[in-house]
Formats: sequence, structure tokens, C-alpha cells
Amino acid sequence: MNDYIYADKKLEEIRHKNNIILEKRKSEINKKIPEYRLISYEIKLKNLELINAIKKGTKEEISLVEKDLVRLKTNREKLLLNKGYSKDYLDKIYSCNICKDEGEINGKICVCKRDIINKIRFKKANMYQAIDTETFENFDFSLFREEKKENEQISPREVIQILFNKFKEYAENFSTNSKSLYISGDVGVGKTYICNSISSEVIKKGYNVVYMTASDLLQQVRSTQYDAFDKMEGNREKYDLIIRSDLLIIDDLGTEYITDQSVSNLFNLINDRIIQKKPMIISTNIGFNEISKIYDERIYSRIKDFEKYKILGDDLRGKK
Repeated sequence: MNDYIYADKKLEEIRHKNNIILEKRKSEINKKIPEYRLISYEIKLKNLELINAIKKGTKEEISLVEKDLVRLKTNREKLLLNKGYSKDYLDKIYSCNICKDEGEINGKICVCKRDIINKIRFKKANMYQAIDTETFENFDFSLFREEKKENEQISPREVIQILFNKFKEYAENFSTNSKSLYISGDVGVGKTYICNSISSEVIKKGYNVVYMTASDLLQQVRSTQYDAFDKMEGNREKYDLIIRSDLLIIDDLGTEYITDQSVSNLFNLINDRIIQKKPMIISTNIGFNEISKIYDERIYSRIKDFEKYKILGDDLRGKK
């Protein structure tokens, strides 16, 4: 289902739920405060009287009806307040006071509808809980070593500060014309955190992101090829989502079980994305020059034009 159609359905459900709550409140007040219903009926009649006065009456007649309306509404509010209710207890209920749960305002998508769409896309992106915390805003530079070792020209903290700005700028300016990235580094240096941060920012901008480990990704491709017939359609839809997504992030390339078939599948997937001019991010422990040895020249040739970054430093796992 289209993300926007799904969001509209969710908003319809929200409006329906709020209407049910309001009807229950009205029923409650009618039972506990019978006078409230009587005054509400008087207000309804007075509104009709006001319409007629505006059409045919004088300014003085209109003013008198308006004063009566104010008096009746004030008395009705007092009834609620005297019984311990807020004066707006029976007002229309909205979950979003900006667009009144319509999802759009002045022809633009409201933040509430955008939030629903983002949640759908987070789920589609195969994200895990870390997506809520592993963001650029929460990035902690203090985890990276500030001191330089003898063989280091700059410290890991200086490296990550430089790369952080580049990755943040990439995410903030992301478009379907953005370049593909190849991010390498040893285990635990923060590659996955960076990928999560980019994903979060790009999804918030309204783009579709698929984020999968290389192992899960290739297993999904294999399922598309070999699963039972009754699962074929669902697997094909998942594969199409991977190919069509605005950004594909392949995390931990090189940790999967590598076979001739998996290498072929990886080549085909990357090639399909390149043909459709869809950007990718590959995160891996493998240095770029090692790709042709571990995989093959075909994959190396397809990703040689990716922008290449290397994160240096120590294993951050377990640090707070």
C-alpha cells in the first residue's frame, strides 16, 4: 500500500476514535447533568433565531440575540465547571491541533501525517530500536580516542569529527541524485552508528530507505529465488522495495557467508541499483582494494566510483 494512502487511513482511524470518545463524553454529561442538554437545545434554537435576525432583523435585534447566546453559553460552561469538568470537555477532540487531524494544512503535509509516514518507512527500512537513539544529535565524540599513536597522523577523534560533518551534510542534502558511499573501518569503530544516523535523517526528509545487513539482504534475495510458490509474491515485493528504495544501506558487508551464488546475487543487486541510478551506502570491515580479492572484479568495477571513507580508531563496543 502507498505510504500516503496508509497515512490517510491512519488519520481516518484517529478521527473515528476521537469521535467515539466525544460521543461517550456527551452521553456521560447528559446522564450526570440533565440541565446541560436543555441549555444546549436552547442554544440551538437561539442560533436559528440569530440567523433569521441577520437576514431580516435590525442591528438592535441582532445584538439582543447575540447577548442571549453569550448568556446561555456562559451558563452551560458553568454547569460543567461546577460538576468538576473543564469548560472544553465536550469540544471536538483533535490529536493534532495544527491540521485538525486532516493531515494537511494550506495544501502542505502536516507534521502529524509526516510522522506517520516516517514510522511506516522506519519499519520498511528494517530498522531496529537503535534508530531512535543513534542519531547525529546524540553523537558522542568523547567515545573516540583523543590521543595519537605513533603511527597516526591525527587522532581517531579528529578523524571522526571531520567525517561526521561530511556524513551529516550528505544526509541533510540527500536526494535521489546523491552519490553512493563506501564506508570502511575495523570492527566497532562506529560505522553502524553513522549508517543509522544517516538513515534517520534521510527518512525524516521523506525518502524511502532500506537498511539491511549484507547477510539479511542476501538471504532475502535467495528467498526470492528459492522459497515456495506461496511465498513468491511476498518475497518479490520485498525485493522490489530493495531495488526501488531511494537509498539502500548494506551494513557489515563481508560478514555474510560468501559463496559463488551470493557473490553473483550481490553483483546483480548492486548492478540493478546502478542501472536505476539509485544511491547506496556500503558499510564494511573490508578495505576497498580488497574487494576484488574477496568478491570479484565485477563488483569492484561497479562500486569503484563510490565516495570512499575510512573510520579509524579503537573498538567502541561496550563504551558509554
